[in-house]
Amino acid sequence: MASETGHYKNVANGLLLIERIETFPSEYKPSKKKITLVELKDYHEKGNNYITEVQQAKGNWSLIVDGRQQGFRGIKKFSTRIMGILSGTNMTKKEIETARAINVKIQGVKLIKPKEVDIEKEANEPEAKKHSASRQSYDSLYENFSDLIELLTICQGYDPVVDEFKIVSLKGYAKGLLDYNSQMAQAEAKITDIREKRNVFMYTPETGYVDVMLDAKSFIKGLFGADSEKFKNINKISFRNIR
Repeated sequence: MASETGHYKNVANGLLLIERIETFPSEYKPSKKKITLVELKDYHEKGNNYITEVQQAKGNWSLIVDGRQQGFRGIKKFSTRIMGILSGTNMTKKEIETARAINVKIQGVKLIKPKEVDIEKEANEPEAKKHSASRQSYDSLYENFSDLIELLTICQGYDPVVDEFKIVSLKGYAKGLLDYNSQMAQAEAKITDIREKRNVFMYTPETGYVDVMLDAKSFIKGLFGADSEKFKNINKISFRNIR
């Protein structure tokens, strides 16, 4: 569920229910602790915190997506430039041909920007993570570029004068790409973790946010009657278990 609307609505409606109950505090006196007004307020505060945490995690993920996109954007041109300077080194013809074959692989990778919906799909379906086109595209580009560096490292004739193309610089460039992928994995794991904790809090049978709010509604129905105006006003406030 890429959209957070359903979760947000449940939390927001919890506040509406609390505000309605506060119009008749002297009459609303359940013996069940979980649906007392104090406890309902505590539930709402925690639910609201989860909504905020998920939003923050999603915002951080979006920034990392854009940052990685920018970071990987120049790799194909840079690889082409590396091919261009090979003729100015003392590499053998066969070594240059091998390097160019790797460059063909680099140029052939199409970067696919990840979508938020993929995070939950991968969390619910472990196999989806293995076959994610977006994940594979970035991993493949990094691996191919690393293969190129490894080849150049063992070629004694690869002796560029320009610092940008020296092995130490190329390895630094590759590490930057790996860092982008690591940051992405961490951001995705953060979203998944917070969503799982939120879902447990919101939708655990009997003790979850939604079931507690529904119990409060049922108590009010019994307290004032199904035909009472107080219950009719509260009955309009809906809650939905998203399990």
